[in-house]
Amino acid sequence: MSQASDRLAADLRRDILRGQYRTGERFPSERDLATKHNVNRATAREACKQLEALGLIRVKRGDGARVEALNDAHLNVTRFLLQDYGNLAEVLPWLLDMHEAWFVAAAHFATERGTAAERHAWESQIEAALKAGTTALYFQRLDELLNAMFSAAANPIFHMARLSLQGDVFSALPDGGARLRPPQRLFRSHAPKLSAAMRKGDALGAGQALRMLLRDNRERVLAHYGELGQAAS
Repeated sequence: MSQASDRLAADLRRDILRGQYRTGERFPSERDLATKHNVNRATAREACKQLEALGLIRVKRGDGARVEALNDAHLNVTRFLLQDYGNLAEVLPWLLDMHEAWFVAAAHFATERGTAAERHAWESQIEAALKAGTTALYFQRLDELLNAMFSAAANPIFHMARLSLQGDVFSALPDGGARLRPPQRLFRSHAPKLSAAMRKGDALGAGQALRMLLRDNRERVLAHYGELGQAAS
């Protein structure tokens, strides 16, 4: 891939994501793109291949390229939506829905499948997070708890999906997604229910406790990133 094709693909991707081309609309031909952007056809062709790989356009022999619906695009497109702050307010709630679903499922499956010893260890990790004297230490203890829960959920694909979401998508947020984790004061108000559910092996209760924590944190997250988006636009 050349730098010229990468730049052109980025410009075209931005135009598509900002709605300059409607779903189902015919996308400009390689010849037209080359002329408009003052590049050769090979560069235009390579840029279109990048868009097709992201699922933003579909090329059919004899019919040219047409713009695909966002629902049919690759998950990596979300990263570009977040980087374009004009889309942040629309896209972030969708991602928070996914974030909630994965973490609630992790709490459910971990509590259901984890051993009594593992559940006891999570209670100790919750207590350690509550006693952490600094924000950095609190986040470290919280991450250790979540990592242990995802591991106990005993689903490698589930765990890989979480890492992909964090590394490829949420890291594109203005501050790398640091505000997604609930503050210690908020965690403190929900920790007793989460700890009690884990102690009893109550998978539904554990999932619900984590859901309520994330729901309480949701408005704070949306407000924070909404302000950043407005400042950047």
